[in-house]
Amino acid sequence: MAEKILLGDLELEAVQIINLTEKATIPEKKVEAQFSIIDHIILNPAEFSIDAICIRDSQEHIKLKQLYESKQPITFHSDLLGTYDNMIIESLDFSQGGSVNTIKASIHIKQIRIAESTTVIISLPVTPAIQEVLQNTTAIDPVEQSQPSEPEKQEEKSWLDSIFDWLGGVFGG
Repeated sequence: MAEKILLGDLELEAVQIINLTEKATIPEKKVEAQFSIIDHIILNPAEFSIDAICIRDSQEHIKLKQLYESKQPITFHSDLLGTYDNMIIESLDFSQGGSVNTIKASIHIKQIRIAESTTVIISLPVTPAIQEVLQNTTAIDPVEQSQPSEPEKQEEKSWLDSIFDWLGGVFGG
């Protein structure tokens, strides 16, 4: 039994619609008690495999190939399965149909997600404002400080206190 389907604005007679695939991804996270919890579900895009008959004289197979080559999302409609937007023809396979004037088209379509992007402008001060910079100022080299390469035991302090003082000098503390 054949069904009329729409791929974009092209009406085809589908002999078979097989492999409607709608899956959900369910991420699981382990908790301390070693059982899994689920906090959300992601619905994956739908996929269809369709076998359709194209009448050679109507040039349906050429229009179908043009839809494929356009790389544009189309709408798939089936009275039985409903309407699916943002479908891309992922693959096409043509073969001789049941008679001389028909072509069998095996079509695999997949739904894609369309993302919307927005631009946000964030102002960051790159240089100080003119009134903050003093006029006639010159750069000054940093003061060099010498630091011993290893801690020395200081009188009236424990080794541990001497090491802490030395580390403070090394790391600027």
